[in-house]
Amino acid sequence: MKQVLEVLKRRKWLFIIPFCIAFVLPSVFSFIFMREYKANALLWLDDDLSISAVLEGKSPADVIPSTIEGESRRFEQLLKSRTFVIKVIEKTPLKADLSTPKKREKAIKYIQRNLGLYAVGPNALEVAFHGKDGEEAVLFAQVASDVFIEWVREAVQTQNEESTTFFAESTEGYRTELNRIRIELQKFKEDHPETQQLVLAEKTFSTQPITVSPFVQGEFQRLTMEEQSAQELYAGALEDLAKNRAINAAQTKKYMSGLRIVDEPVEPLSFSKTKMVLYWFLSFVAALVLGICVVVIAEFTDRSLHTASDVGQLLDLAVLTEVRDAADKRTL
Repeated sequence: MKQVLEVLKRRKWLFIIPFCIAFVLPSVFSFIFMREYKANALLWLDDDLSISAVLEGKSPADVIPSTIEGESRRFEQLLKSRTFVIKVIEKTPLKADLSTPKKREKAIKYIQRNLGLYAVGPNALEVAFHGKDGEEAVLFAQVASDVFIEWVREAVQTQNEESTTFFAESTEGYRTELNRIRIELQKFKEDHPETQQLVLAEKTFSTQPITVSPFVQGEFQRLTMEEQSAQELYAGALEDLAKNRAINAAQTKKYMSGLRIVDEPVEPLSFSKTKMVLYWFLSFVAALVLGICVVVIAEFTDRSLHTASDVGQLLDLAVLTEVRDAADKRTL
């Protein structure tokens, strides 16, 4: 350890100069040109909502509620996706600077790199942005929060519309089938007026003999039963459609009120020191390693004699004595 300290003392400038280059200059540069300002908004999610499943295309009525805390990784993937980032860019001044694909990709990567999404407890999501100044940080944090809520509500509305469309199309199919059977039955009655006897007998419970051929009677009964069945299916479809609309309306209302901003982003008073301190620490470690490496290389490549141990190692000679000079430097 003593020899190491002697080497560092003797070659201190070989350590200090690389250390300053690798630590002081980058630190000053980062302090002047790489300062970041952080602004964040806090979103609240009610217990009975599940956002990521809705954004993935599942119906709101079919998803199992889960907390933001349990979905934080999925949120990070979804909200840093190109689809979401492009929606954010379209609502900011960056939209005007997307004239080329290169600029577009640069803007997307800038947002992805500086947008942060963190779970804060089981029901809160922090949307943070690290901007070049406080105004930019507030703008992107606010826009990202608004786009997120809008994105979720649009997804809920889209899924509900698709669900309603499915039930409406099914109902329309049953109605079309019912109309077809009714037209067929009406035409059969017109072609066979004697079927009126069957209608009156059914209504009045008459015991008078019926002069209707077995074929006509059987065909009439078949068409009548098909009409009743189609009527029941159509009525059931109407009921299902009404229930679906009621459920979708409730789901829409729930997501409209259950997902909201509870803390708006506020312009920071000073730049964020977290990344700056981390950058300084890494620069310090790198500068320390660089300085030591320079000293070690210089020491191993230097063939001159400085200490008594150098005489033994380089010349393989015995040292008889050491004489100190007036400046307290060792000489042979």
